[in-house]
Amino acid sequence: MNYPGIAGQFPKEFPEGRVRYVYLDWDNKVAEFLPGVFVPLRPFPGILGVARAEPGRYSTVPPGRYGGNLDLRELTAGSTLYLPVFVKGALLWASDAHAAQGNGEINLTGIETAFREFNITVDVIKGRSLEWPRAETPTHWLTLGYDEDLNKALEILKSETVKCTFCFNPKDARARPPAALPSKETATDYVTVGSNADLNKAMDAASMAMISLIAEKRQLDRIDAYGLASVAMDCRIAPPTGSEVAVHCLTPKSLWRTPARTQ
Repeated sequence: MNYPGIAGQFPKEFPEGRVRYVYLDWDNKVAEFLPGVFVPLRPFPGILGVARAEPGRYSTVPPGRYGGNLDLRELTAGSTLYLPVFVKGALLWASDAHAAQGNGEINLTGIETAFREFNITVDVIKGRSLEWPRAETPTHWLTLGYDEDLNKALEILKSETVKCTFCFNPKDARARPPAALPSKETATDYVTVGSNADLNKAMDAASMAMISLIAEKRQLDRIDAYGLASVAMDCRIAPPTGSEVAVHCLTPKSLWRTPARTQ
């Protein structure tokens, strides 16, 4: 879905609305998002949170210390989310089911769906203080930071990482360190990079470059390229060097089951 000029990362650049319906092939765990373009299915709840400390009615859209609309694609089956509790009983809630989503969800939608069944185990961990949510997967620990301003979100993330000595680190201390993020196209991925002292601008530059790149390379309608980037692109922040921060966006070439057409 593309919201017409009101939401997403680039509402002014993409003022035209569009809704796309896709068939979810659960047997093969893929969805044909566009003809010949297959996105792997990794279902997770976009919203998982507890009641805020402040009384009143609130939108479910913004995430925060209470969890909420985290849109964290690592929260698939087998993962754990740790949340601070602010009111008696916590009032845990979940919704916004996704069949797949990019790491960035730049047009504000993944492959939206509904769970047929959602099983969750709730444990109360007493005597443990948390300022912000944290997540655990079978292989990694994750610290989280959220804000409308990505620069502020990054500062929260840095602070939380210092407190608990992990950000997105493997549990296995013997695991090899991750390779440096690629700066140009590889055999497996399309790659774009944006650098700026302002993380918001770096993210805008990298993701818009990816939209343009896959639109050109795969001869896609730009709104379709925008939507595909939202459900399948992986954007990551490189280790800081100097005053600028770099965002590297990767889109797997394996999504396409038909070869790229020559220009």
